[in-house]
Amino acid sequence: EIEHGRDITTPGAHVYGYNHESIGICLVGGMNKLTREPEENFNDGQFLQLKGLLTNLQEQFPKAEVVGHNELNSHKACPSFDVQAWLRETWPETYY
Repeated sequence: EIEHGRDITTPGAHVYGYNHESIGICLVGGMNKLTREPEENFNDGQFLQLKGLLTNLQEQFPKAEVVGHNELNSHKACPSFDVQAWLRETWPETYY
């Protein structure tokens, strides 16, 4: 299920230094319940919804670059998976 936060035209508070020029997307999960350490534990439904959301956003913002929070802030583990590897796997004809 996709839940919307701020209006897409309102700057968010998701990654310092980039809020004015980016859209934040959050997946629920990404942390081991017992150890509270980062863990890639998202399900297929979440990745399917993410793919659809990114497809729609890329139509609106065709020059946008898709990156993980940890690619903009090395002190962050989120989203707890390799966004660039996922993009290459999801859209092999677009991302090499």
